[in-house]
Amino acid sequence: MNQERINRWKKAGEYQKKAIYALMPEWMEGHMEVIEKEMSLMLQDAVREFVLGGKKSEKKHEEKQKGEPEVRKVDIV
Repeated sequence: MNQERINRWKKAGEYQKKAIYALMPEWMEGHMEVIEKEMSLMLQDAVREFVLGGKKSEKKHEEKQKGEPEVRKVDIV
C-alpha cells in the first residue's frame, strides 16, 4: 500500500472525528475523549489477542484465579 493512500485514510479519520465532535454538544467533549481512549484500548487488546492467539485470555484466567481484580475504575468527568 502506498504512502499517499495511508495519508488519505489518516486525513479521512481526522475529518470523521471532527464531524462526530461537531454533532455533540460542547459539554460532551470530555466524555467523547474518554470514550475515544477506551475504544483505542479495546482495539489494542483485540489486536494483541489476535496476534497472541488467545494467550492473553489464558493469562487473564490465571490472574482471576489468583484473586487479582480484573476490572479497573474509570472516572468520567
